[in-house]
Amino acid sequence: RCVAGARKFGVDLPRIDAKDIKPNSTPQVGGLVLFNYDGVAHVSVIKDIRPEGMAVIESNYSRCKVTNRLIKWDDPSITGFFVVK
Repeated sequence: RCVAGARKFGVDLPRIDAKDIKPNSTPQVGGLVLFNYDGVAHVSVIKDIRPEGMAVIESNYSRCKVTNRLIKWDDPSITGFFVVK
């Protein structure tokens, strides 16, 4: 559901699972930050790059909700970054 949310937020992604998205970039506004939360893949759309981290919008981080939050650069759940090419 997080990938469907990323599509709604403007990222041109095919209908795939978050676990199938492989890192291919550095952090970029409009791109994705990829996570692994205890074996569960998740993606968030990067809205802003800040010295302390990334402001993101995401779907289903909290079940069935759209959330905005700040992800710190040293978050151990980050597995990479992705942009549509």
